[in-house]
Amino acid sequence: MAIDCTVIVVCPAGMPAVGWWGMRRARSKREFLVAGRRLGPAMYSGTMAAIVLGGAVLVMGLVVIGTAIALNNVVEALTMAYDLLVGGLLVPILGGLLWKRGTAQGALASVIVGGLAVIGLMAGYGILADEPVHYGLPSFLVAYVAVSLGTKPTDEVVLASWRERLAGRSSESASEPVLAPQ
Repeated sequence: MAIDCTVIVVCPAGMPAVGWWGMRRARSKREFLVAGRRLGPAMYSGTMAAIVLGGAVLVMGLVVIGTAIALNNVVEALTMAYDLLVGGLLVPILGGLLWKRGTAQGALASVIVGGLAVIGLMAGYGILADEPVHYGLPSFLVAYVAVSLGTKPTDEVVLASWRERLAGRSSESASEPVLAPQ
């Protein structure tokens, strides 16, 4: 508990302090904003990743807080989580395991269509309703199959490596990642 309180107090106070220290060291506003152009590619990439991830964490945190405030009890929260997980992940997981023609693009389309359909149907039928999953599953399946059939199949070398891993046979070639030709 003490470490949590320390982090909660030190981080908000420490970040402006580091920014103020960097501003005092910079000779101009331009140098402050772009670190004097002294960042290498790795540091620049890391900095940009931290900015993007920090923004994503902030947005997701606000969404989670809003959801927690909007829901009345744990049953509603669990039902919502169940609906979103089944609606977004059931079809791509089973499709990836059982259908050889399924593709990553089909799985992504199914997750997007599934998530949006479940959210829309929960808004219409209510959070505790079963209809979002029942009516949504056919749309997730159609999106997965249609996009998978409309895109290029996964390379046979990648599929062979995947089958070897699933069978529990780890050969030299199956243990190394195989890149599909571009």
